[in-house]
Amino acid sequence: MNKKFITILIALIFMFSALSVSAVPISFEDNSNYWPTWTNIEDDLIDCIGVPEFTGGIVDMDPNVLNYIEIAYNNYTNKFIFPGDLFLDIDNNGSWDYVVNTYGASTAGDYALLQLNTSTLNYIFSNNIFSGMLPSSYRQNHPVGLDLNDTTNYTNIGNVSFSGWMQPPYPTSTFDFGSSGLALNGVGLTFGFTVSCANDVIYEQVEPVPEPSTWLMLIFGMLFLGITIKSRERFCKQTTK
Repeated sequence: MNKKFITILIALIFMFSALSVSAVPISFEDNSNYWPTWTNIEDDLIDCIGVPEFTGGIVDMDPNVLNYIEIAYNNYTNKFIFPGDLFLDIDNNGSWDYVVNTYGASTAGDYALLQLNTSTLNYIFSNNIFSGMLPSSYRQNHPVGLDLNDTTNYTNIGNVSFSGWMQPPYPTSTFDFGSSGLALNGVGLTFGFTVSCANDVIYEQVEPVPEPSTWLMLIFGMLFLGITIKSRERFCKQTTK
């Protein structure tokens, strides 16, 4: 095995190692008033109608695996409002791929992870629950959960650990995808979440952020490979003179 091959192999190992290491957890803020296409003229300019208000959260992921999503909201006491489902688009193509079935959940526990078999979904809407209330008290005609009546639309592939809703000591809810995580396609993640009245919604697209050490390994590998190729070119020129 010649020295050139060994040198290039070492450089490639550094580069691939850099690409495979874990990423830094990503913080996000609530920047959406509604999910795309689910607009309502009255509500479009309103971020939050009443309580609770989402303030942001954290996503722990790398290009290939989603570990957990934590969503933060302000403290409130209305027990009538409960969480919806968590919708996931793992390839950012505009269609949901998975749903964590936490609609109506309040206590901590394991909840079904559903893989969707179609992009045409039947939803539970905010109007299903709050139809008797004034339109100004909730976000109208917005999805809050997946309608489970048509079982051909999804397949139950496991469980996700949910920390519960309105659980002390802090007003956060976490979706934990376990030790193996949820496989991603390396192109980022879009997720959507809201509560039964859709008074405030989460719709975020996130990309993994490599750790500083990851960048150093990648840069070092590229420099090492570049220097090796350059040195080889000089050597070849000298030997041909």
